[in-house]
Amino acid sequence: LAPAGAGFISPSGLALAAGVAGIIAVGFVSFRRETRLRALTERLLEDRVLAASLTTSLRESQQLIESGREANIRLEPDQIYKAILDSTIDLLQAQGGSIMRAEGHSQLQTVCFAGKSAAAGARIDFRDGIAGRVASTRKPLLIGGTVDWTHYVEDDTAPRPSSAMCVPLTSGDHLMGVLNVNAKPPRIYDQRDLAVVARYGEQAGTAIANAETYESQRRARLRGRTQAMHDPLTGLPNRSLLMDRLGTSLARRRPPGHGVVLMFIDLDDFKKINDSLGHTAGDEALVAVADRLRTSVRAGDSVGHFGGDEFAILLEAKDA
Repeated sequence: LAPAGAGFISPSGLALAAGVAGIIAVGFVSFRRETRLRALTERLLEDRVLAASLTTSLRESQQLIESGREANIRLEPDQIYKAILDSTIDLLQAQGGSIMRAEGHSQLQTVCFAGKSAAAGARIDFRDGIAGRVASTRKPLLIGGTVDWTHYVEDDTAPRPSSAMCVPLTSGDHLMGVLNVNAKPPRIYDQRDLAVVARYGEQAGTAIANAETYESQRRARLRGRTQAMHDPLTGLPNRSLLMDRLGTSLARRRPPGHGVVLMFIDLDDFKKINDSLGHTAGDEALVAVADRLRTSVRAGDSVGHFGGDEFAILLEAKDA
């Protein structure tokens, strides 16, 4: 028997204590698990919000491209570069960043930058530095604080980025360039940030490709129209274009006493040049005449070549 006054816990008491301890342990584990789950849920929600915001911004750029295509408006790809970079910096609250476009299959050229970025005016080879490595591997990179930032800005007192990301901008299998984003201290990017921006890079690359394709097509159409309305030898407006300008001039209001003048010019004995010296000499003579006529009229007047030795001058004159 235990001495009187000695601590004695009955089996039922031990069981009760063990049960309470178990409940406390389970509760603590559950609390920690719930805390981690809540933090993970909040982070996933933040990732989704960031991804949705980036996608919305990109959708606006796509709409800009479509509007330009429908209205046949000149849309420089630089506008898309800037929209992509600005939205990324704004939504990530970044310190700065840049977009470097792939030039051929071996180089990157900075086409857009913002904030304090060392990429301004940079041109590098693939595999050279972080951006070159991303371009060659097409794999996003998360950059930590071990990077040497001494080249970042001229002002040595300026805060260096606490971390950075570099992701490829792709359209299908084609590399359009890379997107660099520098964090604003004390923000430190992690793998989740990198995953979101990497997905965005795929969409952004497609937007850039669409913008460049549209602008290339627009310029081709413009060149086609220019060639169709100009004489290929002299570069002067042909008969169709000059007659169109004549109709516009006749329909336009003019000051009193001003009229439209259309002068026709042909070269005497031009056939003798072709017959005696050859067509190459004849072409050279036509080009020389075209240059002389072009420099002899005012800025608002038009000189046209109707073919052969026929030229015309359209002008507005007082007391015509």
